[in-house]
Amino acid sequence: MSAEAQPFELARSVLDPERTWFVGGVIRDRLAARGPQSTTLDVDLIVDGDGEQAARQLRDAAPRGAAVFTLSDQFGAWRVCSADRDWQIDCTPLQGETLEADLRARDLTINAIAEPLGGGELIDPTGGLEDLKLGVLRAASADAFAADPLRCVRLARFAVQLGFTIDPETMASAQASAAHSRSEKMPASCQVATRSSFSTTSWSWRACWPECHTVRSRNSCIVCSP
Repeated sequence: MSAEAQPFELARSVLDPERTWFVGGVIRDRLAARGPQSTTLDVDLIVDGDGEQAARQLRDAAPRGAAVFTLSDQFGAWRVCSADRDWQIDCTPLQGETLEADLRARDLTINAIAEPLGGGELIDPTGGLEDLKLGVLRAASADAFAADPLRCVRLARFAVQLGFTIDPETMASAQASAAHSRSEKMPASCQVATRSSFSTTSWSWRACWPECHTVRSRNSCIVCSP
């Protein structure tokens, strides 16, 4: 079994296929025909149950040396990493009463697509499949950025990494939410969105975060640079 296939087969062999879904980047990148965006394959799972229990089941069934640890007390998320760090699996309990509610609470439509663990039709309540085809970044809900202003940094990062266009309403919403944020994490997080290969139109976007200390240059954050 290849290292790339291992986390998928591991999850399918251990977890309940009726109560577990692949979600997020692993679905997005496959549909966009993009390979893993780092040396570690990152697989996100929604589990209709206990995230810790699911993660420990995966660790116990994984090759020797796999590690398990908590990611978020708030969301009950746990991570399993292979010993060689070739892959990691994040297990997050269902957020909300239904899978659709969970997906609608995510940041962008292209990240709100789920696939049943056992295979089957994709679940796409926010229109992410169409936005992938169009190459558009669109908020999954009207309050996506108000719920977490740091999602604006992810918006900038995805615009750079995927080369997608940000929907005008989404950009306005992100800027409005970020303008009221004074997170200490913001300047460091903005560095994640820093790249040297984005188009000149990106450089002229107005600042979301005046306090961002990212260098104002051709390498500066596409959201934060004026």
